[in-house]
Amino acid sequence: MKKLVMFLFLAAFGATAAQVDVSAGMGLNYFAAPSFTDYINANFAGASQLSTFQSSVEFLGEADYTLKKNYQVGLEYAMNIYSFNNNLGGLGYYDISYNLHKPTVVAYYVIPGEGYKFKFGGGAGVRILSLNEKLPNYTNGEDYSSVGFGVVLKASGMTTLGGNLYALIDVELRYDFNGEPSDGGKKIFDNTIQSNVNLNSLSTGLVLGVAYSF
Repeated sequence: MKKLVMFLFLAAFGATAAQVDVSAGMGLNYFAAPSFTDYINANFAGASQLSTFQSSVEFLGEADYTLKKNYQVGLEYAMNIYSFNNNLGGLGYYDISYNLHKPTVVAYYVIPGEGYKFKFGGGAGVRILSLNEKLPNYTNGEDYSSVGFGVVLKASGMTTLGGNLYALIDVELRYDFNGEPSDGGKKIFDNTIQSNVNLNSLSTGLVLGVAYSF
């Protein structure tokens, strides 16, 4: 009986060993949001015209569970921070900033090896945007928000730093349907094209970080 209990314990421990990867990192995200960019360029950028692609800071955390040797599912949480400001001279100071929260369910095909691991996959999830716009001569500005949907394709590489600790590099391609931010029904309106501003975006990013497997 003792041998049977010991066998079941070892089998259970072996089944759970190295089944979870937990990672965290920080990087840069380059995004194209045409409606948002055109609104700023037409109304507030002046000589500081924005290019098609802008950069934002990205923070990433993720936990992945191994279903089989070559397959994982997980939950990713990423957040982008972006801001733009410009002194319009006698008209005053303009500032716009937002945080974009991107929780995503992901699935991977995994290629494991001695001291390394490669993952290829993608997923989808909700997108939560909070935006603040300070128009010239308005101190506090106005807060807007929206809830949308997004998809991501990812490639990740992990290489050992010793034991179960790994260095991580993530490359990603995303499309996020962030929608039209609003404040109690009031939306940001672009008078130049007579349309509401949306934050839908195509983006690519690079994240560096660390991962731990257990």
